[in-house]
Amino acid sequence: MRDAAGAPIIKPDALVAISVDRSLEMVVGLLGILKAGAAYVPVDPEYPAERIEYMLRDSQARVLLTQHRLLERLPASMQVDGSGIEEIMLLDDETTYAGQPEGNISREETGQTSSNLAYVIYTSGSTGQPKGVMIEHSGVGNLAQLLQKELRVDETSRVLQFASFSFDACVWEVVVSLLHGASLQLSTKERLMPGEPLRALLQERGITHAMLPPMALSALGEPEGLESLQAVSVGGDVCSPQLVQQWSDAAHFVNAYGPTEATVCATMFRVESEWAADAGQSLPIGGPVANARVYILDEQKQPVPLGVTGELYVGGAGVARGYLHRAELTAERFMDDPFGEEPGARMYRTGDLCMWRA
Repeated sequence: MRDAAGAPIIKPDALVAISVDRSLEMVVGLLGILKAGAAYVPVDPEYPAERIEYMLRDSQARVLLTQHRLLERLPASMQVDGSGIEEIMLLDDETTYAGQPEGNISREETGQTSSNLAYVIYTSGSTGQPKGVMIEHSGVGNLAQLLQKELRVDETSRVLQFASFSFDACVWEVVVSLLHGASLQLSTKERLMPGEPLRALLQERGITHAMLPPMALSALGEPEGLESLQAVSVGGDVCSPQLVQQWSDAAHFVNAYGPTEATVCATMFRVESEWAADAGQSLPIGGPVANARVYILDEQKQPVPLGVTGELYVGGAGVARGYLHRAELTAERFMDDPFGEEPGARMYRTGDLCMWRA
């Protein structure tokens, strides 16, 4: 993303929208935006036209990366009150890449730092309007490091790309693979359908690492025949004790919890065989991941005793900058962290109820 003179046309914290099918162009587009020093705004082409238009209008993205076959879904969003998309780049058109420099733009050229935005992901709001969560590079970098350490990903690993790229679980899949030399395994929506299609894909590709919602994991059936799977992570929903027992002996099994506002993952629970043997237990969300802090507080924002229910707050490296163009809501959900030691420490109020078991 340079002008005719080779100078960057994108500045740090600039938002670039990307609406693509699950494809190689998806990865090329995401990496291109980040390498240019901008932040990406994923817009799922399967969304209703009204939601797509709202996201493009609200994000105020000037540039859109997409594909030829998806252009017809976006006409109403191109010019909105004079502040719509100014440039469309087609990732499946060879002319898009013509004349582009072979080398990467340096950080000195972009002016990018770890405190700049990496992406803005829209989540469903209680009012019906989605809200854009602003995540900085520092949170993504921390996520990449902790996942590599926990899941033991290396250049021989084959990571499944299962989540829609408009969900933050996709960030997990991309950073844990591409930042550690592993391969990111893409496929079609049809082959990723839970059940036999997904099971066949895992076998055919020799997938070693997968993050799946419990429903999709359950639909795979027995672990037998999926010996290539070294690490299975679940998240996004409650995982039954029976499913935990079924898979914890077959692979490194992790239950992950984290709102989008905490850069994908705030806590993890690694299931050991001794724990899985007790089928009567509900699966904990575990303790804070590296460089994160979690607090269970009462209505006065004071820590609750062991075994007492309170509201979960998340602090540390992964806390989002806030909600895009929603200052009032940001002030309501993001606040100063009175327990943090670093200057400017902040925490996020999740709204989830939890208790400390031990």
